[in-house]
Amino acid sequence: MKFLIFPLLVLVSIMAIFFYSSSQKKKNKKVSWKVNGAIVAMTLILLGFGGFEMYQAATAPDRQCTTSHVPTTPPPASLTTAVDYFIQGDHDYESGNCKQAILDYTKSIELNPSYPETYNNRAYTYMRMQDYQAALADLEKAIKLNPDYIQALMNRGDIHNFYVIERQNAIADYNKVISLGGKHGTSVCSHLFLAKHNGWNLQTILDLPKAWQCPQTAVSQTTEASTVPLPQEEDIVRNFINLISEGNISEAVNMLTPKTIADDSQKQAWGMQLAAFKKISLKKIEPAGNNLYRVTLDVEMKPESAQGPIPYYGYGNGENVRWIGLEKVDGYWKITGIATGP
Repeated sequence: MKFLIFPLLVLVSIMAIFFYSSSQKKKNKKVSWKVNGAIVAMTLILLGFGGFEMYQAATAPDRQCTTSHVPTTPPPASLTTAVDYFIQGDHDYESGNCKQAILDYTKSIELNPSYPETYNNRAYTYMRMQDYQAALADLEKAIKLNPDYIQALMNRGDIHNFYVIERQNAIADYNKVISLGGKHGTSVCSHLFLAKHNGWNLQTILDLPKAWQCPQTAVSQTTEASTVPLPQEEDIVRNFINLISEGNISEAVNMLTPKTIADDSQKQAWGMQLAAFKKISLKKIEPAGNNLYRVTLDVEMKPESAQGPIPYYGYGNGENVRWIGLEKVDGYWKITGIATGP
């Protein structure tokens, strides 16, 4: 958004001057060279001032990592697990201590190298420190772990669009974000517009009214044209358990409701819990009313899960009974959580 506001004002100003000039021509049939000269001069001044403002914005040092800030994320009570170091990294980044945040995220990755959010947060910190190659390396790892990770795709697209210029790569990332339904909550439409115009130029300014026009998203799960039957509630539960069984932890976490994984620390905690299973299979599923299901799981826990916040996350090897809730979010079924009781 910030890349488009001033050029849009410039375009509006130029159009206003043009229409004023046209109206004067119709009234007087002649417009003095002074009027024409003033129009040209005003246009050049506006364009020059706009270019200078954008240059200053693009070259100004990033204050996030050079000044102190009041953090909104509290630090963890102790530094033991990957989650602890992840939360500490967020806290240090918000405080403006980006170098320490890098160390925190690195320690978190050492303890759990399979969680994409840690790579993405370290990458974003590198971006704010203007170390774009290091950021790209981390984003590649995050996207490899979760190919549909919208925030990581946006960050990689922005690096290729604004810093390490490879705009075809940026366009590919932005298009995937849109196909995943990422038009809302991101600036992908305006960033895609800039990438397709190869950055700022005269044609970019002339086409500014089209800046927020985005391609259509992928076909909705509820489209009437689809001949594939929509998954039923029990299928959602089965898919969730299957993803955990196959080790696709990031995809399983993405099936949780936004309220369940409201921030990165909660995502990390759920990822750690779901990754604690060495084996898991669904033996039985029974409706319990109000989109709640009683499931019988056959599990084998990883030995290291004994060090979890609750030893083995409350599971024992063999059969375990749990309750899994479902909730519809924007037309899609999501998992509300796994509980020991209804």
